[in-house]
Amino acid sequence: MNVIIVDRNRHESLLADHRKDPYTNEIISVGDRIVVCANCKTVYLESSWKIKNRCFINSKICEVSDTLPYLPNEKIITKLSRDKNHNTKKNYRLAIIFAALFVIALILAIYYSAKLQQVKNDRFADIESVWQRHNIVNENGLEGMEIYVQFNVSGMLDKQGTVVARFYDDNKNKLIASNNSELQYKTIDNHLSVAEKFTSPYGTTRYDTFVLFMPNNNFDKIFRTPKQGKVNLKFDVGIVDDREKLIAFSEYHSFYYSW
Repeated sequence: MNVIIVDRNRHESLLADHRKDPYTNEIISVGDRIVVCANCKTVYLESSWKIKNRCFINSKICEVSDTLPYLPNEKIITKLSRDKNHNTKKNYRLAIIFAALFVIALILAIYYSAKLQQVKNDRFADIESVWQRHNIVNENGLEGMEIYVQFNVSGMLDKQGTVVARFYDDNKNKLIASNNSELQYKTIDNHLSVAEKFTSPYGTTRYDTFVLFMPNNNFDKIFRTPKQGKVNLKFDVGIVDDREKLIAFSEYHSFYYSW
């Protein structure tokens, strides 16, 4: 007697037909042990077949004890087909992996390209040191203060930038320039300041002693009275790029002005 165990993959047709055991009328399911009559191909549950060890439902036309070692129309899954399925799945997984790697590589390429473009477009500056000298007379005979700035600037090859010093009172409030102050000594919003332009000759340029000169008469116009006096003041220094963006600024530096 040949016993066949019902398999979900090999016996799809049998399961789809909801084939029943001819003796018990039970629906044959996955995992059931079945026997197939070699003559009429009737399918029995093993327990039903063992009642007479022969085909007995169709006794008028069939009463044989021979059984088939397979179910008619069952799928024959050979090693070759299993290997083919395995290779197909393996190739599919590899394709997914390579596709994922390609997407990652593409994203990285876009990211680093954007970063490189950003580096090309960005301007950087670093103010290393600021110091000051007072009671200096310039070439035009004006007395005032000199502010010295040591700084580095990058990303501004052949571009024009500005070094600006802005003045504040001792509480860090903006000093408002007098209406009589020249335009070069105040910003658009009348903040008392002094500025000088530069053009960077290299991709990265270092300025060891960049000089700003602020005439004392700009302070006179704000503070001078008939009586002698003294006021504590502050200033900071900023670097402005060719796009009018502030790309570096210093801490506050203190000084006093007296008359």
